[in-house]
Amino acid sequence: MTTTHNKRFTPNYRRNHRQLNEILRSLSSRLRNDPKILQSEYNGLKGKLNLREKIISENRSQYCRNCKGYHLSYFCNHTNCDICGIRGHQRYICDTPIYYINLLYLCGCDGRRCKNIRSGLNKRNDPKARYSTHCCKCNYPTRLEDMMMYDNQMICQYCDKKADKRNERKRMITPPLSPRPDKCSKPINEIIEDLPPPDDPIESMELDEPTIPTYAQIASTSKDIIPTKPQKKYIKCINCERDTKDNHKKSQMTRVNINEFTLLCEKCTTLKENQE
Repeated sequence: MTTTHNKRFTPNYRRNHRQLNEILRSLSSRLRNDPKILQSEYNGLKGKLNLREKIISENRSQYCRNCKGYHLSYFCNHTNCDICGIRGHQRYICDTPIYYINLLYLCGCDGRRCKNIRSGLNKRNDPKARYSTHCCKCNYPTRLEDMMMYDNQMICQYCDKKADKRNERKRMITPPLSPRPDKCSKPINEIIEDLPPPDDPIESMELDEPTIPTYAQIASTSKDIIPTKPQKKYIKCINCERDTKDNHKKSQMTRVNINEFTLLCEKCTTLKENQE
């Protein structure tokens, strides 16, 4: 079924086709023909563009379940693209130029690193691995509609916020400069002449003859340096006046054990407890 209603929209459908063809041609033949590099990405984008051209050239309207009307296939104004988020087309015929640039790594990113990150996420069954587009800062797979566009690069919201914080730190207000000192009215040569002459420290220095210390002086100083042995601390019971002075000579059974807090020996402690 062909209609003339869609003919006036045909130029809008092809508004990005020339730019998309230039993007695809800018990729070198070595990269687009190598199955280990970008052959699958190039063929997928080329297939989207060819399908779009075919649908527009045939100009056949079909019934749409979303809008309950008739229009070209995959050109529904009531649905958004799953890739770019733009309303008016579906992901099978996406024509957003930045999507082509990002997918072919014409943004300047390392395609090998981006693919390694995506494969690692895929092994962990991370849902982010299904996104083919990537952030040009962290190289993690991210939806195209969840990123910000800067020239030919797409940056995710997390990296964009980090960049804003860095810029805020750079834009911090610097403290005002200290005021300049007043200019001297006299020239520097006159100021130097007015200054008093400096004192010579060698003239006022008194030199003493070196004296050799005697052995008695060295011995007396060494005695003062050598510290005395600390005296042992003995504890005395305040009740029976027994002390711990001779504990090192006694056996474990006959030693006098005195509590440091109550200053009572074991016998006096038991007597006090019995009296209470």
